[in-house]
Amino acid sequence: MKLSYINSARALKTALNLNDMQKLKIAYIHTMTFPNPEANAFDAVWSAAALSETVDTTFFMPRVRVSADALRTYYGIPDLSLQFQAMYLRYFPDRFWPKFNAEYYEKALLSLFRFHPRWMRFHGNRILYVRDPKEVIFWGEMRKSQKWLWDWIFLYEAHTPLGLDPNQFYGDHPFDVNEGSEGQFRQRVLQATLNFDEIICNTQTLADDLRAWTHSKLKPRVIRLASPLPRLSKPPVLDSFGDPVILGYIGTIDQYRGVNILLDAMRYLPHNFRLRLVGRFREEKGVDPNWLDEYTTDPEMKDRIEIRFEIPIRNVLAEIDNCDILLQPASKDIVDSRYATPQKSFGYMVRGKPIVVADVPCHKELFQDGENVIFYPLDPRALADRILFLVKHPNLAKKIAEGAWKQSVDYTFSRRASEIISLAQEVISERSSASRNSFRKPHEN
Repeated sequence: MKLSYINSARALKTALNLNDMQKLKIAYIHTMTFPNPEANAFDAVWSAAALSETVDTTFFMPRVRVSADALRTYYGIPDLSLQFQAMYLRYFPDRFWPKFNAEYYEKALLSLFRFHPRWMRFHGNRILYVRDPKEVIFWGEMRKSQKWLWDWIFLYEAHTPLGLDPNQFYGDHPFDVNEGSEGQFRQRVLQATLNFDEIICNTQTLADDLRAWTHSKLKPRVIRLASPLPRLSKPPVLDSFGDPVILGYIGTIDQYRGVNILLDAMRYLPHNFRLRLVGRFREEKGVDPNWLDEYTTDPEMKDRIEIRFEIPIRNVLAEIDNCDILLQPASKDIVDSRYATPQKSFGYMVRGKPIVVADVPCHKELFQDGENVIFYPLDPRALADRILFLVKHPNLAKKIAEGAWKQSVDYTFSRRASEIISLAQEVISERSSASRNSFRKPHEN
């Protein structure tokens, strides 16, 4: 499987000024050891690969355990122009890695950007792109103290409220707290984030909350996620469901994402229904690591559940296409229910499948009940009822499948890359029309 953005790279180049692209250089920074099965690692590599189609882009990571070719194969990207750069730290023992990473990875990058000729002598606009809240603190504070960084463009892709846990404060304004160690930490996070030129959110809800919580000091921009899967070339055909009916979930298998609700719903469905889970099992703090065994060893359940752990990315398309109905769950955790935009949703939609979706705030930005999905409350019996209703109404299933497919026309990484580059160009334009000292000087406390 090749990423679908490749076919539209030419369109992206014509939409953007090629001369301007040659004046940009992107340092896309990630903090994981690669290859990594985390969903955000896949999204980061795919995003960076799309950016590299038009802009000189280097994907930085602390360690890599395989060759660049093997890394491209693992993530399903072609041998194009994306450059991978590990910081030569792969030999450091794993048991010491968390401390080493925190103390030295960012400093190694800082030295490279300041002294390496490839970055130091580049006369265009250098872009630093991060998506880890810890990296925001480091780079935001460095930008204030290192004047040579004032000329860089700093972009931060936020997936959570700047790394804070909204389950602890939701309903309050977290950045109004100034006292105590927690208040001091929150102010440190805010001040560092203010030294970034743009904050990118994947959901409007997160963007709105960050703006409200900071009294409009932060003004995040929304850029939607995308799917690497090729979109169906014509509307989906849905004449009937299979026997058995295959329900599919492709993604991380954990309770944080509400996968346990999918499994519990099977107890309320007829025996001609099968649930197929495709993805990586993730152990969770405070959750019995053997919880999945409760279902796979249950005599009434085990023959109705299929689990395929960590299949290659090239096989994901076939797994989606071989399901009758796809499921997008959620939990009551505020991050998952309010701010998450699972990439699996975009893959479901480009393949034109009927989707049953958890009725939580973040899903309502992307989905419309009865138009491109049907919603279910966070309850196993209710989910089973909605699935049965959909199977009994194939015309509705066809309608929502086609509605999802029509909406997915722009869910490409080339579109996402174009919006990111356009955002950087807006920063460049604003700088050119403002005085050097007043615009580029970092935020003052």
